Amino acid sequence: MITTPLQYHAVASRIEQIKDADAGTPAAEELRILTKLIVKFVAEQNTANAVRKA
Repeated sequence: MITTPLQYHAVASRIEQIKDADAGTPAAEELRILTKLIVKFVAEQNTANAVRKA
């Protein structure tokens, strides 16, 4: 779970490092998981921002 901007940036950096991983490799699985975490974090941030603006 990503809960802070610092964690977000660390995960984004790791994604950048492994973005060209070959399918079926451990790096590709890591990429899949990290991408899901990033998407979830961004969605939660967007929701929190929308609530604050309401």
